[in-house]
Amino acid sequence: MDFCDLNYCELTFSITALANSLAKDLNDEEVFLLSKIFSQLSNTLNTIASIRIFCEKKVQVDINQTSNTDKEEK
Repeated sequence: MDFCDLNYCELTFSITALANSLAKDLNDEEVFLLSKIFSQLSNTLNTIASIRIFCEKKVQVDINQTSNTDKEEK
């Protein structure tokens, strides 16, 4: 999915509509619990994305160092 083509106004409106739709049939405790679940999901996804970015950069550094070492040896 290409997130760069998303319209931010439509995206935030859709998220708000989804939240309202989920909350309409829930009591306050259930809404609070659901908010905590989605918060944890957000934090976990952020952690996964951070690790992927870190590891990708590390691999690129390792590849560059290996490439440079190979050039120096020749």
